[in-house]
Amino acid sequence: MTKQDEIKLLDKLFKSDTYFADQIGTLDFEQMIRNIEQDFPLFLGTKHSPEIIEENRELKDRIKKLETNLDFAFGKIVEHCPDENWIYDSFDHIVILRAKMDYDLPLNEKDRITCKKLLPKT
Repeated sequence: MTKQDEIKLLDKLFKSDTYFADQIGTLDFEQMIRNIEQDFPLFLGTKHSPEIIEENRELKDRIKKLETNLDFAFGKIVEHCPDENWIYDSFDHIVILRAKMDYDLPLNEKDRITCKKLLPKT
């Protein structure tokens, strides 16, 4: 089968009422066509590639860990901050602060103020 025949078959599957069409999005379909044209593995660079599936699994694991860390952090915030309104008003910033810490990004002045409010005095 030639590349052009493979592309025609893929196009027919994508444009018909099939399971394939239901499962493959437009971006993945276009990537699959490029893969055929360039002699790459069919699913390379699509959400169905083994690398992407593994990356998604790892990201889901990281999200679960982040949620656990956020639950712990929120508990610490409630424990050490007497102003309950500040907690709820600042929760979005706390999530951003946690992400900055996870990725070793620099903290700005608002970040430092938030940290001082959250950390217990020793």
